[in-house]
Amino acid sequence: MIKSYRRQILRLDDTMLDIAWPELLVIGAVALVVIGPKDLPKVMHQVGEWAGKARRMVHELQRGFEQLSYESEVADKIKQKEQAPIVSTEGASPPLPSDHTKDHDRPTAA
Repeated sequence: MIKSYRRQILRLDDTMLDIAWPELLVIGAVALVVIGPKDLPKVMHQVGEWAGKARRMVHELQRGFEQLSYESEVADKIKQKEQAPIVSTEGASPPLPSDHTKDHDRPTAA
């Protein structure tokens, strides 16, 4: 339950910063006018590289949080096992033979 909640919080790459296609077209048109058609491919390539780096950083951050969550859960389980009462088997009677054994499998008194 905790992991799924953390994954929902860290899902940044699915939203694309809430920019819809019409908004992208307006940004592209303004960039074409401001930057010019000659330098626009270079700028778009640079923006693509930055976006890739940002996505990799977000992915690395997500993996780090998931690893910390996993380590925390494992540490909690280890603590719970350490705090559990220890059941002693000293003085306990040996187990009785089961009904499944045949007579010839049982040791005989010699």
